[in-house]
Amino acid sequence: MAHVVDEELLDNPLNEEVAALSYYFQATVHFLNTLEADQNLRVLPMRDAAADLVEFWNKEPALRDGRDPFDAALDTVFYGTIGKALWFQRQQGISAQLRRELDRLSRDEGAVVGNHYLFYVAGMLGAHGFEVEFVAEEGQIANRTPDLVARKDGRTYWVEANAKQPVIEVDTPERIQRLVQSIIEEKSRKFVDQRFSGGIIAADVSPAHYWVNRANVTPNVKLRREVMRPHPGGGDGFVYPLADDVEWPHHIENQDNIFRFLVDEFQQLDRTRYFVDQLLITVTRRVVRSGRSLELPKGHQLLVHRDAEARALHEAAKHIYVVG
Repeated sequence: MAHVVDEELLDNPLNEEVAALSYYFQATVHFLNTLEADQNLRVLPMRDAAADLVEFWNKEPALRDGRDPFDAALDTVFYGTIGKALWFQRQQGISAQLRRELDRLSRDEGAVVGNHYLFYVAGMLGAHGFEVEFVAEEGQIANRTPDLVARKDGRTYWVEANAKQPVIEVDTPERIQRLVQSIIEEKSRKFVDQRFSGGIIAADVSPAHYWVNRANVTPNVKLRREVMRPHPGGGDGFVYPLADDVEWPHHIENQDNIFRFLVDEFQQLDRTRYFVDQLLITVTRRVVRSGRSLELPKGHQLLVHRDAEARALHEAAKHIYVVG
């Protein structure tokens, strides 16, 4: 028997910000319902973990087991992120590739970080009204197939998601630069086939000490307000064409830091070989615990090549930088 889900709460992604725990709990319930409704998915180890979590929150505090509520909240965010992705594509059903990704997430410990981020990206796009599909792996050339295809209003985007948990702490400019180079080099290979032109690399840099820079200046990107353009989606976001700011590369705040490394590597990408024109950089795995409160700040920034500015995935980020 399916558990009751607050559909109105889940349908409005703004609730993820203003009522985060409630939102992720309802998304976890939907995740559990999805697994239990499928005879192949209900045997996944994640099913029992999600069921225990739902039972924990449904009990009165005095009747709960000895689990730390903060740990339970983090687990709820983990499963709720998957549930959100499933919620916004529930009309499409469970494809073979989606089933494969859920199985991989549940059984392959080494794939947890990357696969979970894949669901994060799928949920983010779904919440912005995109129809999202998990791209089927193509046998021996699966390593050259992007993860997702997203469609909306006649626009189509092919997306390759990347998130890792480095063994060595990324805490120096040299290590940050190597991380950026590895992301661009590795993931651009998914776009050697022209079928996937207009490609987007989505990369999470949460584990990196992304404020580090060689000059040891205040972590910042120095911009000129008069160069900023209004964000296509309105609000307080902006589009910033870097080429219109001739002084930008010379400011010390804009040198030898993660943002500069990203701009340089993305700009130097050989677009005669790789059909990539956007790079979405995110921070999604930061947790701030203060007293009885738990914050999960998230940040997105989008780089788009100047030849593709009209196709910028503006829904994904408030700050868009035009490169090239």
